[in-house]
Amino acid sequence: EGSLWRGLGVYGMRGGTMFSRVYDDVRSQLLDVDRVRHIIKPEFVVWGAHSNTRSELITPFDYGVETIDGVYGFSAALKQTWQTKRGIGDKRRTVDWITFNIETGLFGNVNGRPDRSNGYVNPLRAENSRTRNYIAGDFMYRVSDTTSVLYDFNFDLNDRSFDRHNISLAVERNPRTSYFIGARYAGDIHMALVGGGFNYRLNEKYITSARLWLDVDTGDLGETSFAIIRKFPRWYSALS
Repeated sequence: EGSLWRGLGVYGMRGGTMFSRVYDDVRSQLLDVDRVRHIIKPEFVVWGAHSNTRSELITPFDYGVETIDGVYGFSAALKQTWQTKRGIGDKRRTVDWITFNIETGLFGNVNGRPDRSNGYVNPLRAENSRTRNYIAGDFMYRVSDTTSVLYDFNFDLNDRSFDRHNISLAVERNPRTSYFIGARYAGDIHMALVGGGFNYRLNEKYITSARLWLDVDTGDLGETSFAIIRKFPRWYSALS
C-alpha cells in the first residue's frame, strides 16, 4: 500500500545548421589579424512532456529521475566564431580569434515551481533541463596565443535580473607558468568574489598550484587552496 506509479512521455525536435563567410581584406598588425572567417551556427530545440502525476506528490530521492515533470519548453541559440590566421612560416595556423554564443530558454507548465538555480536546457535530454526562463551567453577574445579574456552571464527572465556574471583574464606562459585573475558574481546567493590563481611547473615531475578568492562584501577569504602535484607515467597525485 502507498505505492504510486509514474509514467512520463517526452517528444520534440531539435535542429541546427552552419554557414560562414571569409573576409579576405581584413588585416591588422596591431590585433594580429590576417583575414577573418565568420562562422554562424543557429540551433534550436522544442519539446513537450506529459506525466500522470507531479514530482511534488512523491518523495524524490534521485534528481533527474524522480524530480522530472511534464514540462514543455523551447530553446534557441546563436553560436558565432571569428577565425583568423596567426603564426610565422610553417607555424602559421587557424585560430579562434573571437567566440560569442547567446542562448534563451523558455518553459511552460511549471505550475509555479521553477528551479531555484540558473536556467539551463539540455538539448539531448530536455526533461533534465532546469526550468527557469533565462538568457545566457559567453564571450572569448584571444588577445594573443597566450592571453585570453573570458566572460559569461545568465539573465533570469523570471525575476528580470542578472543571476551570474563571470569575467577573467587567462594567461599561459609556456612551458612553466599559467595564471588567471577574475571576478565572480552570483545574484541569487548575493555573492561577489575577486581573485585568481596560478600553476607553475617546477620540473617534468612536479607542479605547484594556488587559488584565492576574496568576498568583496565581507572582506573575508571565500576560498584559499595550495597544491603540489606529482606527475607519474600514467596518473597524477596531489597534496592540497
